[in-house]
Amino acid sequence: KPSNEKHPFGYMQLETLFVVIKGISMTTVTIGLIINTIQIMLNGGRMLSFQAVAAFELSACVIGVIVSFYLRRKNRALNSPLITTEMQGWEIDSVIPLAWRLLSSSLHLFLLTGSSLSFLMWIR
Repeated sequence: KPSNEKHPFGYMQLETLFVVIKGISMTTVTIGLIINTIQIMLNGGRMLSFQAVAAFELSACVIGVIVSFYLRRKNRALNSPLITTEMQGWEIDSVIPLAWRLLSSSLHLFLLTGSSLSFLMWIR
């Protein structure tokens, strides 16, 4: 049956189960990452390789775009609100690494050239 006001995500219990499993998984991973990060900070931190970070950001962006297109294609036939929401999340997650890379590269270039902030005067 299609979705309605009483059942906004349709009648399939599989989608509800998927949301619960995803929520539990994300909570578990987040708690583990927080604990790991605190341990790393207490032990003095780590040196990161610029190339490793750039490769990770690029791969996260590419994977996010691929998954977004895949979900969009599959959702044409299913027309599921849950898949639409998931697709929007993947789209956002694929743009964030790209935006962060552009921001950090711009800041890095700004600091290397020793530029002043006078170029921002036109914003007024």
